[in-house]
Amino acid sequence: MSKKLKSFLVNISISIGSVVVFILAIEAIFPHLLHKVPLSIYVGLDDGYKVLGQSTKRSVVPKDYIAIVGDSHALGTGDWFKQTVRKHKFTQGDYHSAHVLYNRIGRDIISYGALGSGSLRGLVSQPIAHFKHINSLWAFELEQPKMILVYFFEGNDLNDNVIDLQGQYKDILEKISLYDTAAFENFIQKQVLEKDPLYNADGLLKNFLFTRFLIESVGDNVVNEIKRGLKKIKKVFSEKIEEQDKKSQPPSASNSNDMALIGGKEFPIPLNSQHPAMTLTPEETRQAIYVFEQSLLFLEKYFNESAIAIVYIPSPLSSYQWASPTVTIQTGKGPVTFESASIHERSQEICLKIEAIARKYKFDFADTRQFFRSAALKEPIHGPQDWLHPNEKGYRALAEGVMTAFFSAGKSSGFRGCEP
Repeated sequence: MSKKLKSFLVNISISIGSVVVFILAIEAIFPHLLHKVPLSIYVGLDDGYKVLGQSTKRSVVPKDYIAIVGDSHALGTGDWFKQTVRKHKFTQGDYHSAHVLYNRIGRDIISYGALGSGSLRGLVSQPIAHFKHINSLWAFELEQPKMILVYFFEGNDLNDNVIDLQGQYKDILEKISLYDTAAFENFIQKQVLEKDPLYNADGLLKNFLFTRFLIESVGDNVVNEIKRGLKKIKKVFSEKIEEQDKKSQPPSASNSNDMALIGGKEFPIPLNSQHPAMTLTPEETRQAIYVFEQSLLFLEKYFNESAIAIVYIPSPLSSYQWASPTVTIQTGKGPVTFESASIHERSQEICLKIEAIARKYKFDFADTRQFFRSAALKEPIHGPQDWLHPNEKGYRALAEGVMTAFFSAGKSSGFRGCEP
């Protein structure tokens, strides 16, 4: 072997060794700094341990903590999040109810919220699979939460449960009696929880958190750059195409007559705003609430050291006082019009059904609708871009409702029932 080749191999070996040592050093440090990472890094963390990167706790692994479960409202999606991401790319920032509660009560909080999830995912596979996965990692030992806030959102939780029953689980559920609770519990265990990829996740890189972050971040950046390039190319033609389409298409359904009273003035509400399951039949409503109930009981059985509290969250349409006599909503079959009064009546109907579940199993309960409605009389609490989720004012109203029911010294009863 020539001296030059030998020298080259030695230098390569030293370089590779240095990189390996550096990565291993970062691997040892990285798990202890997750809760301090900037928001731009947090959004890129691996889903398996991402909850530990949340900034609503004093250390990476929370102690004596509160967990929030549910859909995107539990996660904190909406305009406040978008604004915070733009302002805090290299720092942390508040953007939903968990931050408000953490700042107010000083208790560690983590959220297992999942985008677009019904009860089976939001209350079962998401929190349980993540909890189990985190405890399988060498760096962490996560205790059960002291309290679990179950966010029930009347805007789509029931609809999503019906979609699950009539969609991906239809063939399986046709083989059992839906209302056979033992059979349904077994279905949740075998078909929902154990089929979650994270529940039994394993592999060589499982404990290499920083390496996983690098690999996934680079992969995401490459994909995003390709998408951005394609987007620029399409943009050259899109404006003319859209202009031609607008000329050739009939005018879309308008909701200009759907006006809410905000700040003493009439304010138009977008057609696609979510509603309190206005289109479900009585049997579909019954089935959807049953799925929520059984998912809730499965959650309680798994987290047997945690106190359960249900937080009832109104849909956008039931959060406002209506000036117009009718309200139009968008459905898969097109726009459908309802009397404005029926929106609040349906909201009250669903709220009482969820409250009944809380009373039946002795769970704490908080109806937050009055906090949303009081805030909505003054200014919009959704939008202006995302009308499916609360904005900062909306999330603060949600946190205020939770605070009043469960955490106000000398005032909290642990149960705030449904008010008309």
